[in-house]
Amino acid sequence: MWFIMNTSSKNSQQKKRVFFISKYATWQDYRNEILTFIGDKYDAEVEILTTGTLRSYIRGNDVVQYKIFRSWLPVAAEKIGFFPGAVKYIIKEKPDVVLAQNDTLQFTEYLAFLVCKIFGIRFVWWTHAHMPSVVYRSKFKKWLRQKYALFFLKKSDAVVTYCRVGEQYLVENYVERTRVICAPNTLNTDKLLKLATLTRQKFSKQELRKSAGLPLDRNYILFMGRLTTRKRVEKAIQIIGHLNKSESTKYHLIIIGDGNNRENLQNLALQIAPDFVTFTGAIFDDELKARYFIMADLFIIPGAVGLAIVYSFCFGLPIITTADANHGPEIIYLKNGKNGVMVEGNSIINMAEMIEELFADTLQIKAMSAAAEQTIREEAPVQLMAERMAQALAL
Repeated sequence: MWFIMNTSSKNSQQKKRVFFISKYATWQDYRNEILTFIGDKYDAEVEILTTGTLRSYIRGNDVVQYKIFRSWLPVAAEKIGFFPGAVKYIIKEKPDVVLAQNDTLQFTEYLAFLVCKIFGIRFVWWTHAHMPSVVYRSKFKKWLRQKYALFFLKKSDAVVTYCRVGEQYLVENYVERTRVICAPNTLNTDKLLKLATLTRQKFSKQELRKSAGLPLDRNYILFMGRLTTRKRVEKAIQIIGHLNKSESTKYHLIIIGDGNNRENLQNLALQIAPDFVTFTGAIFDDELKARYFIMADLFIIPGAVGLAIVYSFCFGLPIITTADANHGPEIIYLKNGKNGVMVEGNSIINMAEMIEELFADTLQIKAMSAAAEQTIREEAPVQLMAERMAQALAL
C-alpha cells in the first residue's frame, strides 16, 4: 500500500512534456528562449523536434532539448518539410501537448496533428493565422493556402496567435473563440531590459563608440537582421548616402547581421556612403550586441517590421520605418510619433528628411526612447506571452 501511494505521489509531480515541431534546426532561435522561459516558469520539459544541423549559437539547456530527424525531401527544409521520424517519436513518447506552426508546406505538422487526434494528445497551433507577411503572386494560391490552414486550425485544441488582428481573423472565420488565445509575440524582455540597464551603467555612448573605433561626432543609426532582399537594407544605405551629401551633420549606419545579400550591400556602401557604414556581421554574443544598441540613437527598419522592434525598444531605441503592407504582427507596438515614426511611401528623401527632423530635436528622441521602453513593459513583456501560451498548452 505504501509503495503504491508513494508512486502515485511521484507521478503527480512529474513535469509536463511539450513537443514543438520546428521546420528546421536553425529557424528562429528566439523560440528557444521563449520556450525556455515558459518551461522554467511553468515547470515543463520542452523538446524541439526538427531537421537539419544546429548552429553553434543554438543549443539545448536544462529546460529545452533538441531532437534532430532526417528529412525525407531533398529540398530546403524552410520551404517544404517532411521528417516523419518526429511523428514516430511522438507516438512512442506520448507527450502532454504538441505545438506546431501550421505552415502549409510543412507536412510533418499535419501528420503529427492526425496522430495526436488518434492518441488523444493535446495539439496547439502557434501561428500568424492570417499570414500578413507572406507575399502571394496568385490570389488563388493565397485563398487555397488560407482555406487549407483554417481547416486544421478549426480542429485543434487551441490556437495561439501573435496579435489581435490574427485573433479577429480566426473568429471571423469560424474558429471557436474559446480556442483562440492571443499571445503578443515578443522576446525575453526581462533579459534584454536588464542587459540594457547594466550596459548603460558600465559605458556611455561615447565610450562605446570610441572602443569600437568609430568617430565620435556622428549621429548613429542601427539596423539588425538578415541581409536578404526582403529586408531592403539597401534603402538604409541609400538614405545614409543622401544624408551625408551635406557638409554639416554626419550620419553613420551600423549593420548587424549576415546573409546572401551582404556582398552587394557592401559594394553599394563603398559606392555611395564610403566610411559611413559599418558591417559587423552576425553577432551572437548578447553583451557585445548590447553595446551596439546603446551606442546608437535610432533604429531603422527599411523593410517589414518583425521582432527587431522588440529588441530595439528594450534598449530604448525609437524606430523609423515605412508604411509597408507586409509588416509582421509586431508592427502593433509602433505608436507613430510616440515611440517611432512610420513614413508614408518608400521615398528615400522622405525618410532622410524625417531622420534629420528627429535628430534636430534631442528632446523628441529622448521622449520617444522612454516611450519605447514603456511599450515593452506594458504591451510586450515576456511574462504576458508566457502566461497566454501556458494557458493554450494547459500547463
